[in-house]
Amino acid sequence: MESNMTPLSPSEMLNQLNDNVSVAFKLFDEKVGKYKDKAVYCFVEGYDMPYYSPRIESLTDKDSEFIDCGGKKGVIGTHSFLSTKPAYKQYITLYFVDKDYDDNHRLSADIFITDGYSVENYYASDKAIKKALKGICNVKAENEAGLDIIIEWYQDWKRSFVKATRLFCSWYAATKDRPDRRIEDRKYKKSFPDKYASISSKGITATDYTLDDLNKDYGIKSPVSQEELDSILMKINSLEDIRGKYVLQLVEAFIEAVRLEVNRGRYNNLGRFDFHRNLPTILARLSFAADTSERLRSYLQNKL
Repeated sequence: MESNMTPLSPSEMLNQLNDNVSVAFKLFDEKVGKYKDKAVYCFVEGYDMPYYSPRIESLTDKDSEFIDCGGKKGVIGTHSFLSTKPAYKQYITLYFVDKDYDDNHRLSADIFITDGYSVENYYASDKAIKKALKGICNVKAENEAGLDIIIEWYQDWKRSFVKATRLFCSWYAATKDRPDRRIEDRKYKKSFPDKYASISSKGITATDYTLDDLNKDYGIKSPVSQEELDSILMKINSLEDIRGKYVLQLVEAFIEAVRLEVNRGRYNNLGRFDFHRNLPTILARLSFAADTSERLRSYLQNKL
């Protein structure tokens, strides 16, 4: 229970908060007023609902209500705020953030952290791609073996993709705490810079860019040293380590490449299909195929 002090009203609580946390709390309070304990309240960084919603609702008969916190700091801040308000502890609340290139070891166990860089990385494993193609192409059981040839093709794409993006992602990780990086974020936040690699249905085509190129092109006032870069390169070795937005580009491009080949008459075991290439569509359409890690399954089972 609260102390003998008069509890703050929601409007008074809002006065204590700022920006994204304030907006998230207001939305949460409105949803609680409407749904009470008949819903699970999920706090996310952004448009992650298509991935998490079916996984949550497979374990409970409650609806999942999502609250966009406007980024990772918003999720963490909202959790910190609500954890001090016993009046809301009667409701089931879930918190989801991306691993990113951050040190997350101090985050509360109440907050789920993705296994790879972000939610998008769950869509890119061999298993996820095979399941996606099986579903959207309506592949019959007797023709599933034909998908193995396509997955071998995809593995070649993955190797080329990691090779092409690994240096940039390592540099990106090294600059994440640079005070002047935010000015340049818009240049590489949503898609991989085509100056360094082309990611399309034609494949992965990379240039021989260097650390000096990156420091020069983005004008970081405190350039990344080779020593800094090497220490991070050791940790970025697989698809799980590459930024999720770039990984989703790979998934989109490869499925589009398969679609084109199918429409040309190749891969007779696959049926023709349409594929709309944008983030909300692919997250929703391929959610059924994305991986569900044991860590996520355990988190949900313990919380629901």
